[in-house]
Amino acid sequence: MTLFQSLTIEPGPSFSDAPPALVMKLAPGEREVATIVYQLGGCTAKEIQVRLAKPLANATVRSMLRRLVGKGIITQRPKGTYRTFVYLPAVTNEYVRQQALMRLAQDHFEGSLPTMVATLVQLLDRKDFPNERRSH
Repeated sequence: MTLFQSLTIEPGPSFSDAPPALVMKLAPGEREVATIVYQLGGCTAKEIQVRLAKPLANATVRSMLRRLVGKGIITQRPKGTYRTFVYLPAVTNEYVRQQALMRLAQDHFEGSLPTMVATLVQLLDRKDFPNERRSH
């Protein structure tokens, strides 16, 4: 088993960045709903409904939320005793970056993160490669 295969990265709790590009690629209605969830860090369907630019029925908002949960863009957790759900961001920009690096390692470095990092260090140390790291 390679390091890549043994590594599992869970989305972290930090949602202070702008929503990930994945959210920005959604259809306009879903994008607006998901963006509100990411901006608030967690909210109910009613809290989303009152923040929408164009009024939508609560059932429509909940339908969009179910689709976004199904796509893995947001998650839901029960709140209180009245079948109310809080919707939370499921994907952070950090998580997206980590997944991209893991995919790069898998595709071009036989799944080896250490080999990929060593290659990046060699590239940064090249004299013809401009970077801030070298101080000569």
